[in-house]
Amino acid sequence: MGQAPSRDYGQEAMRRRIGVLAKQRREELGLGRIPFAKQAGIGSDRTVFDFERGNNLPQPLTLAKLERSLGWRRGAIAELMGDERRKVSDVAMEDLDEHDSLKKTGLAQFSLPEILREAATRIEALQQSLGVQALPDLGTKDLYGMAASGHIPEHLEKEFEGKAPGGT
Repeated sequence: MGQAPSRDYGQEAMRRRIGVLAKQRREELGLGRIPFAKQAGIGSDRTVFDFERGNNLPQPLTLAKLERSLGWRRGAIAELMGDERRKVSDVAMEDLDEHDSLKKTGLAQFSLPEILREAATRIEALQQSLGVQALPDLGTKDLYGMAASGHIPEHLEKEFEGKAPGGT
C-alpha cells in the first residue's frame, strides 16, 4: 500500500499556503477584501475570499491582477503551484515578492527616516534660496521626527483614527 500524501506537499496544501500569505499581505496593506478586490480590478470580493482560503485558484488574468496588487512577482503563484517537490511549510513571502534587485533601485533603497531627513533638508534649502521665511511653528525637523517615529499629534488623532499609516 502507498503512503497517504503528506499535508506539507501537494496542490491543495500549496493553495492554502499561498492563500494565507495573500491574506497576510492584504492585511499588511491595510485593506479589507472589498477595497482590495476593487483596487485589484477583480469583480468580486468572493474571489479574494476563496483565494485566501485556498479553495481554488482564479483564472490566469485574475491571478496576474492579484500578484500585481499584492506586490508579488508575475507568475510566482503558478511557479509554486508547479513545484510538486517544494515543501509547503518552507514557502515564505519572499518567494512571491518582486526580486530583491528591483527593491534596491530608486527610493526603495532608502529608509523612511532617510527620505524624510533629506526632504526636510531640501525644504529648508529651498526656503532659504527663495528668501522665504518658514513659519516659526512649522518645525520641519520636529515633523520629520514625528513622521519617522509614527507619532500623530493629539490634535490630528481623531482625523487618523482607524486609518493605517499612509492609507487613504
